[in-house]
Amino acid sequence: MVTRRSFLYSAAAAIAARELGIEPALAGDLPAEQQVKIALYDSRFSAARDFGDEAAAHGLRTFGFANDMSRLWRRTLAPTLRERPQAIAGLTHVGALFCLERMAWDLGMRVMLRIEHFEDQGGNCRHIAAAGIPAAMTGLPDAGGASYGRQAAGFAVASRPAWRDCTHAAPARAAGQTGDPLATWVIAPVRRA
Repeated sequence: MVTRRSFLYSAAAAIAARELGIEPALAGDLPAEQQVKIALYDSRFSAARDFGDEAAAHGLRTFGFANDMSRLWRRTLAPTLRERPQAIAGLTHVGALFCLERMAWDLGMRVMLRIEHFEDQGGNCRHIAAAGIPAAMTGLPDAGGASYGRQAAGFAVASRPAWRDCTHAAPARAAGQTGDPLATWVIAPVRRA
């Protein structure tokens, strides 16, 4: 079910994209392998659980895991993606993204969207995107206490025009950022010319 809040967040992301000259793509306009149909989230983190809830509200198949996603990859995702290549989105720890990136490589898939989320001790969050995506375009909140998981899911699903190959492209860290962040990402089949 789409809530008023999720609708407003998605609308804000679309308006920001249009202001930056990027036209949002409708899912029906995309080849099947470029449509995000599956979402993963690390259930240890509240923002990631919110991501999963919002992705489910957008009609995606969602899979939660706690720390180790290798069994999920081997038993469910790899067979599905071999049979029907399609984009997957997620909000996970960067370590999980690294593993998924390496496993997806063998299926001809690459990280096409990567936004890292750095939380400070005050609860404020900074969102840093790889491949030159302006943080303002994502519509993600920086204020303390505001969960960015739902907005991140809406952006990941509607962000196809902003995709660039972000494989191995971790955003630069700002001064004072410590620890490993969470990341919103999309991994998709590479379109061959």
